[in-house]
Amino acid sequence: MKNWLIEQQILLSNQIVDNRLPHAILISGVEGAGKSELAQWLIKILLCQQTIKHPETKVLGACGQCKTCQLYRSQTYPDNITVNSKTKTIGIDDIRLVSRFLEKTAHIGINQTVLIPTAEKMTVAAANALLKTLEEPPPHVKFLFATTDPQKLPITVLSRCLQFNLKNLSPARIAEHLQFVLGEEKVPFDEGGV
Repeated sequence: MKNWLIEQQILLSNQIVDNRLPHAILISGVEGAGKSELAQWLIKILLCQQTIKHPETKVLGACGQCKTCQLYRSQTYPDNITVNSKTKTIGIDDIRLVSRFLEKTAHIGINQTVLIPTAEKMTVAAANALLKTLEEPPPHVKFLFATTDPQKLPITVLSRCLQFNLKNLSPARIAEHLQFVLGEEKVPFDEGGV
């Protein structure tokens, strides 16, 4: 996990513990900012049967051992759907699959999760078809949207989401992460050139 995501993880962990996590979350940012990692981390937490809390950071983590964690890792967990379109856009047919998925109750756990990792690809018709569900979400359903361009989403969808913007990554934060990953003492960067 990218170390610059810790602030978002702490906020989301606190909301989960306090039972205040919104039903729809939009994570936006440039490629490589960590949108997918943050979304996957959150899904794992929501589906895990034995979450753990890291004492230093107060960030929740999935146990990695329970049945749901194992099924999710093997990509066979039945209470999560990821919408990946095989075309340039996410259309109404893709959203109908989500609607059919949500007609059923959770098979194993309590929560059902819907991940749309390229939400900017939703057509206006698809976004409007999803809007009704976002306005009146079924209990225990969480929507996670990731996008590189939130302006391509209708304001009606944006207004129903808790939004995290990962675009504001400074060169210093990126260098700090590289230093952590590479284990080097210092990763050089040019503050003026970026």
